[in-house]
Amino acid sequence: MTGRFLIIVSLALVVQDARAAATPQPAGGAGLDEVGEFFARYCYRCHGEERQRGDLRLDTFDAAGWAERDLLREIRAVLLEGEMPPDDGERQPTDDERARVEAQLRARLLALEGETAAGVYRRLNRSEYQNTINDTFGTSFDLAKRLPLDNPGEGFSNTGEKMFLSPLSMKQYAEVAFDIAEAVIPAHRPEVETVRLEASAKNFNKRWDVKQKKGGLVLGEPGYGLMYSKRPLGLPEGVYDFEIKATHYANRGRHGHDLQETAPAGDDELKRLVIYEDQDIFSHRKDFVLLRTNRPQKIFLRPENRVALSENTVPGRGRVERPEGGGERHTTVIDAIELTGPYGVVWPTEGVRRLFADFDGQGNIGDLDRAIATLATKLFRRELPPAELAAYRELAEREIERGENGNGAVQLVLKAMLCSPHFLYKHEGSGGELDGYSIASRLSYFLWSSCPDEELMDLARAGKLKDPSVRRQQFHRMLGGAKSHRFTDTFVSEWLELEKIKEVEPHEAFFRKQDFHRVKGYLHREPIEFFKVMLEENLSVTNFVDSDFAVINDVLNGIYHLGGKFPPGHGFAKVELGKGGPRPHPNALRRGGLLTQAGMLLMTSDGTVTSPIYRGVWVLKKLFGSEFVPPNNVSTLPADVRGATSIRELVKKHRADPSCARCHDKIDPVGIALENYDMIGRWREQYSRPVLVKKEGDREHFKLEKTLGVEVDAVYVDGRQIDGIGGLKEMLLADEDRLARAFLEKLFVYGMGRELTTRDEGEIEKIRQRASSTGYGLRDMIECLVTSEGFIRR
Repeated sequence: MTGRFLIIVSLALVVQDARAAATPQPAGGAGLDEVGEFFARYCYRCHGEERQRGDLRLDTFDAAGWAERDLLREIRAVLLEGEMPPDDGERQPTDDERARVEAQLRARLLALEGETAAGVYRRLNRSEYQNTINDTFGTSFDLAKRLPLDNPGEGFSNTGEKMFLSPLSMKQYAEVAFDIAEAVIPAHRPEVETVRLEASAKNFNKRWDVKQKKGGLVLGEPGYGLMYSKRPLGLPEGVYDFEIKATHYANRGRHGHDLQETAPAGDDELKRLVIYEDQDIFSHRKDFVLLRTNRPQKIFLRPENRVALSENTVPGRGRVERPEGGGERHTTVIDAIELTGPYGVVWPTEGVRRLFADFDGQGNIGDLDRAIATLATKLFRRELPPAELAAYRELAEREIERGENGNGAVQLVLKAMLCSPHFLYKHEGSGGELDGYSIASRLSYFLWSSCPDEELMDLARAGKLKDPSVRRQQFHRMLGGAKSHRFTDTFVSEWLELEKIKEVEPHEAFFRKQDFHRVKGYLHREPIEFFKVMLEENLSVTNFVDSDFAVINDVLNGIYHLGGKFPPGHGFAKVELGKGGPRPHPNALRRGGLLTQAGMLLMTSDGTVTSPIYRGVWVLKKLFGSEFVPPNNVSTLPADVRGATSIRELVKKHRADPSCARCHDKIDPVGIALENYDMIGRWREQYSRPVLVKKEGDREHFKLEKTLGVEVDAVYVDGRQIDGIGGLKEMLLADEDRLARAFLEKLFVYGMGRELTTRDEGEIEKIRQRASSTGYGLRDMIECLVTSEGFIRR
């Protein structure tokens, strides 16, 4: 691959992630003088020569600091929130003084950002790359795990400022590109041949009790041992003779450590073959086939398929446990997997037939120019001018001169295109306003996490996507399509940080492990299904705080006890709570919205105790858009399991430092209001702690011991009383404009694929005002963003 790799990469420009405009040089002026005077008057007491709370010193603030956007944005944010100067200060600025300084900071930030500062190079993230390939060629490749990790910015994996590309990453992209090209555009019609895949750690991942023995792999205890291929097989599509080569061993002696008396494994050794295509073989199995060892069986395979083998012994056969005192034990070692084929090949392949119409009598691509132009338009999401196409045509001609046919020439062109920055990055031009093709891509990657389809490309060619009414029509078409789940799944997961649910497991005393493993996957799914209902019914975003319905399944109802009828197979259903009716469900007032969902409450605990601080931060960040930067060397809330110390005393000690109290005056009351919910979201009136009862080997047995009563009344930073979940919801809903603005900001970051700038504030406010006239319906808010002027600008 080395020689071809150099040819391909020579076509790809070296692109560095960078802002489109350079940061202006430090400058002074009247604004700096006025802001400096404000700092001297009100801020030096905490951020001067003697004290630097939060590691911030302002008495040395000069032109260099006046050029630091992040610093100025943080200072402006605390001024807008009214957090600084603190209330206990000796002097307080007037409203006019605050407004003037905030205006100077805003003007300075706008100058630093510049006209085109919002433009960044936006690389395809892992899911976007995989979807783009699969939607283009009709494949189902599992590519994401082979690509470089995404580095989230503002919580989202598509934020351009964080999408760095190292030389190592480029090598990974090149390797994946070569595999894709060779699978979707084979150079020649495949001939029948035998491929042997040795059973070794080099070729297979091992799970559970799988060991390397005698050059092969030994599956573990019945039903547990699992081995699965590390990479897709990459074989041409077709039917194969699939054969497991295995050896039968008899272990003799009391301990049976040595493998002896080898023989070919017989028909009594039954194995299960799993053919799978997606990332998670445990939840996306595509085909199950029972195989006998050393006997071929016909299997249909695609290039993207992998295989997994697990032992499925027949009663009385296969592995035989040693009797007490020693005896014989049988073991089967997998030596290799052999595949012979393909038979019944469809030629040309689906990927070729999907894109190209011209073939010769042997199924080879005919019109090279048309094929190259088609590939370029699909992969680069725009029409390429003749000069750019010429370089790829020259590459194809050189390949033909070397004796390759048209398919091989186009395959090499595909490798080059997949390594090009024009494919890896989203082209958005150099000006402020996007062209039609860039708008098509922004729409498709926003709502589908993939490339534009033919309808979007046709509208782009015709220059119609700058018309808001056309974008509105496309928005509704796309959200009604089969790929719309990508938006709800990805946006909700990243906005709410649902991956954190996987990091926490309740203590065995509170929730049995087997019960938790049954419910765990649905904790992640619940907020997504809730969001889907809101989107379909265009419900107000205030439902994020409180709703008269829940969207759950029968498994989750074991936590909530809300009644209702659910589809078979643990399907989700909307359950009306009837809060405003004459006969609300007894648990209705305790549920509704995102705040009381089990997944949210679990990931803001440590599995043993709940954390008012984590919960408060999560609520204010996700629903109110607040940002909190903890001071250096701050300690965490001590892990007292509510034995003898009340939550109020713990929190009071934690916030004794004034630099902590500034934020905790907002955070703690919100978290305390949620203390009626344990770590898995069940209602409680008293705290409990696990007490060890007995220990049997490695297994510990606990019981729960009741301790203190739960206290949920608190006072918010502005003096409002919060009494439990009802009071918290009332407080949050009192500022629905802020709730809507915070959600719009997250939606804006995800849709634009970049961080917010000061210039965006005005555009977001315009969108909010438009959406407010429709009652902040979720679908309306997304539509307002798509049809806004800001959506079609960099």
